[in-house]
Amino acid sequence: MSIDQDLVNGCYVKYLGRPAEQGGLKYYAQFESIVDVEHEIAASQEFLSRERVLRYPCSFHSWKTCVLEEAKIVFVPIAKCAHTAVVSALYDFKNIDWRTLNVSDAEVLESGTDDEFLHYVLGSNKTGLLLKDHSPEFADRILRDTEWLRVAVLRDPVARFLSAFNHFFIQWRTHPLGLRHTKVILDALGEDFDANSSTGMIKVMKYIMTQRGCDLDAHFAPQYEYVGGIRMDRLIPMARLDLLEKLVSERSGRTFRIERKNVRRDTVKDGEGAPEDVRELVEEYFWLDRLLYEKALCAC
Repeated sequence: MSIDQDLVNGCYVKYLGRPAEQGGLKYYAQFESIVDVEHEIAASQEFLSRERVLRYPCSFHSWKTCVLEEAKIVFVPIAKCAHTAVVSALYDFKNIDWRTLNVSDAEVLESGTDDEFLHYVLGSNKTGLLLKDHSPEFADRILRDTEWLRVAVLRDPVARFLSAFNHFFIQWRTHPLGLRHTKVILDALGEDFDANSSTGMIKVMKYIMTQRGCDLDAHFAPQYEYVGGIRMDRLIPMARLDLLEKLVSERSGRTFRIERKNVRRDTVKDGEGAPEDVRELVEEYFWLDRLLYEKALCAC
């Protein structure tokens, strides 16, 4: 596919205030879509040096941000906070059959479950459901529009850590897709690390506490890292997904239903029975998550 030169030139004028040079026209002609061209130009040093400001979240999770135009909602998904359930509901709401979308990752094809396929195809295909599928100008417009709501689902930080630990260090300890999320931690903890030992959780938390939140795997990164770069209008506790269902249904005029997917049999349920020393470490490191979660509870 070749991008029309007039479209590329239009992007230069729109973002850089000047026509494109021949080298730029030739370079961007190879891109897959004009939206990809816009994203690269908007991320260029030349654009950054200009006075114009685009409201576009630029944290490590930004590409996962969902857009629901029918309800004028920007949904910021957070790993281990009903992410799979909500994304699956959004697929259904938009009548997108994710099973028909392309998957090129050999490990996902060989050992992935429906959950992994669901997330992979969303990131690797342009469905229109993610903010990344739209132009930076579109993102800027909806983030400035007061009729749009920015929404996120939050979870008790102790329960979230225990769920992530159980998922990746117990159930998926040697799973190739699980190792994508834990290999860095496992390499740092060494061959003697035993997740089933009494000190397993402590050692993982000690590692987490030595890292910047933005450098951690998404499942262990603080929830505030997800919402810190974008002003939120509604924070919903994970136990009250009915509030999100009601919000989307009322604003869109269509029924929005979230099935409880990817509910794993955690070894410790919702933080109950967690070792006190683990609980203390989680509360210390994720204290901002605790404040945000309590704020979400109070707003119910």
